[in-house]
Amino acid sequence: MRYRIQKNENILVVCGNCGDLTPKDSNYCKNCGIKLSGSEKFFEDVPGARGNLKNQTGINNFDKTRQAGGVKNKRITPMQTAYLILGLIFAGFVLLYSSGIMDSGSYVSAAQNNSSPAPQIASIKELNKLEESVKNNPADTETLLKYAHSLNDAGFYQKAVDRYKEYLKVKPGETDVIVDMGVCYFQLGKYDEAVKNFKDGIKINPSHQIAHLNLGVVYNFGLKNKTEAIKWWKKAVELDPTSEIGKKAEEFLKQNK
Repeated sequence: MRYRIQKNENILVVCGNCGDLTPKDSNYCKNCGIKLSGSEKFFEDVPGARGNLKNQTGINNFDKTRQAGGVKNKRITPMQTAYLILGLIFAGFVLLYSSGIMDSGSYVSAAQNNSSPAPQIASIKELNKLEESVKNNPADTETLLKYAHSLNDAGFYQKAVDRYKEYLKVKPGETDVIVDMGVCYFQLGKYDEAVKNFKDGIKINPSHQIAHLNLGVVYNFGLKNKTEAIKWWKKAVELDPTSEIGKKAEEFLKQNK
């Protein structure tokens, strides 16, 4: 409900939400932004709401407007709704992808299979900067590798694979990078390619514990071959049962007896 004041032929509307004065032709309250309903009443006809127009600036005091019957239950304004929607969108973007994404020091989580994280806004900006840097400095392999890892972390797995391949053309045989690329293949559902990468990494570095663990994950959760998975998890435990990776492999073994 809204009310209006008629004074010297200048008609103003009193917002029923906040009590502020707004020109009669306005569709929204200039103070709180709420949409005016169109149901109007002369202010001077409202009991307890008479007075000189100059003194009506105090009408946005809720006690006075309640007396005038002009305050309803608090409603969300269009502006508040817009901010709420933007806040929800931003919250979706800032969900972190922290459940075990593989770089040179972590491992694949089976729960990640074929799931892409929502990249953060800050991550997108960083990716754009790295991409530009790579274009301007094609010989900078360190930045190229950082860009590939960032794409991997942000869930752009195929793009990460492409960048890892570029890096390996210049610096072939780096086990960690080969294994990282295998993780991207796993996330893409390309299990045979993932197996090949992990085994290639093990050929170069037979003690690469993460590669052993990841082979077990791919065989068990991707290729549904529990027997082969157990074999690789056992090897991962044998390499170092006290490490985080060894303990994770032992956990998988217990879960899949």
